[in-house]
Amino acid sequence: MTWAKVDDGFLDHPKVLVAGEEAANLYLRGLVWCCKHLTDGAIPREALRTLTARRDAGALAVKLVAAGLWEVDGNGWRVHDFHDHNPTAAEVKARRSELSAKRSEAGKLGGIRSGQVRGGEANGKQTGSKGQANAEASAEAKRSPVPSRPVPVPVQPQSATRSDAGVRAREAGRGEGAPPPRAETAPQSPPRAPSVEATGYDAASLISDLQRHASRQLTHGGACDFTTQVRLQAIMHDLTARGVPAATPEGYRTLAAWIAAGGWAWRDVPAGTSALIRAGALLDALGQADAWHRAGRGPVAVRGKKVSRDHVMTVEEADAQIAAEKAAGPAGLVF
Repeated sequence: MTWAKVDDGFLDHPKVLVAGEEAANLYLRGLVWCCKHLTDGAIPREALRTLTARRDAGALAVKLVAAGLWEVDGNGWRVHDFHDHNPTAAEVKARRSELSAKRSEAGKLGGIRSGQVRGGEANGKQTGSKGQANAEASAEAKRSPVPSRPVPVPVQPQSATRSDAGVRAREAGRGEGAPPPRAETAPQSPPRAPSVEATGYDAASLISDLQRHASRQLTHGGACDFTTQVRLQAIMHDLTARGVPAATPEGYRTLAAWIAAGGWAWRDVPAGTSALIRAGALLDALGQADAWHRAGRGPVAVRGKKVSRDHVMTVEEADAQIAAEKAAGPAGLVF
C-alpha cells in the first residue's frame, strides 16, 4: 500500500486559494490516484471521469493549471512537483521487492527453527522417560525392602468390648428378683390426619369434574397449571383434616354442579379454577354449594335475578351429567 503525502500548509496555500475549493478537491483526488497506480504524477485525460462526476471537470482542470497545481502533459496533465513529497514508481517497486524478500527469508528461518525445537522436544521426552522410569524403580525399592527373615507379629488376645462389659455389669448388679430390662421400642410418630387421597378424591378429581360440568362457566374451560393443582390439593387436605362436613367426594361433586348451575354467575369477570385457592374461597364455595344442595338444588339466585341460559346449565342438565359421570366411572385430568 502506498500513501499520498500532502503538506500541512496545503489548505491555505496561495495556489489552492486561487484555484478554489472545488478545484482543490479534484487536485487531492488526482494525487491519490497517481500514488495508487504509480503514474509518477501523470493523469491521462481519460482518468478525469474517474476522479470526479462533475460536468465542469474540464473547467476545474483549467483552474488547476492556471493556479500552477497541475501542468499540461501531452493528452493529459501532471501534478506539479509530485516527487517533492512522493516517491517515484521505481522506488516503490524496489521497496516492495525488498520487503517481499525479507518476509520470505524470515519464513524460511522460522520453519527451520520450528523444526529444531520440535526435534529437541522429542529427544528430551525420550531421555526424560527413561530417567523417570529408573528413578521410580529406585524409589520403589527403597520403600519396599526385602527382609532377610520374616518378622513375627504377636497376636493380641481379644479384649471384651465396652458394650459386653456393660452388659455383664448390669446382669451382676441385678441379681434375683430384679425387674427385667425394658425392651427398647422405636419412637412412634404422632397420628396423622386423614389424607384427602384416602377418600379416593383429590385435586385432580375436582378439576376433572369442573372441566366436565362447568367448563362454560370457567375461564380456560376449568383447566389450570400444575402449581394451582398442588395448592388446591393442600387446601383440600387441610379441609379434610379439619373435619369440614362438605369436604367429601360428594361435596366436591356438588360444588361442580353448583358452579355449573350458576353459582358464580354474579362475578363481573368469569373466574377460573385458580379462584378456589384464594384464602377461604374453597371453604366458602363448599358451604354455598352444600346449602344449595340441601335446599333441593333449585334455581340459583344471583342478586335477585335469574341466571341467563346463555351463561349456565340448568339444574336438570347438571344433575344428568353428574349421574352419567358416576355411571361411567372416574376420568383422568386433562391439562
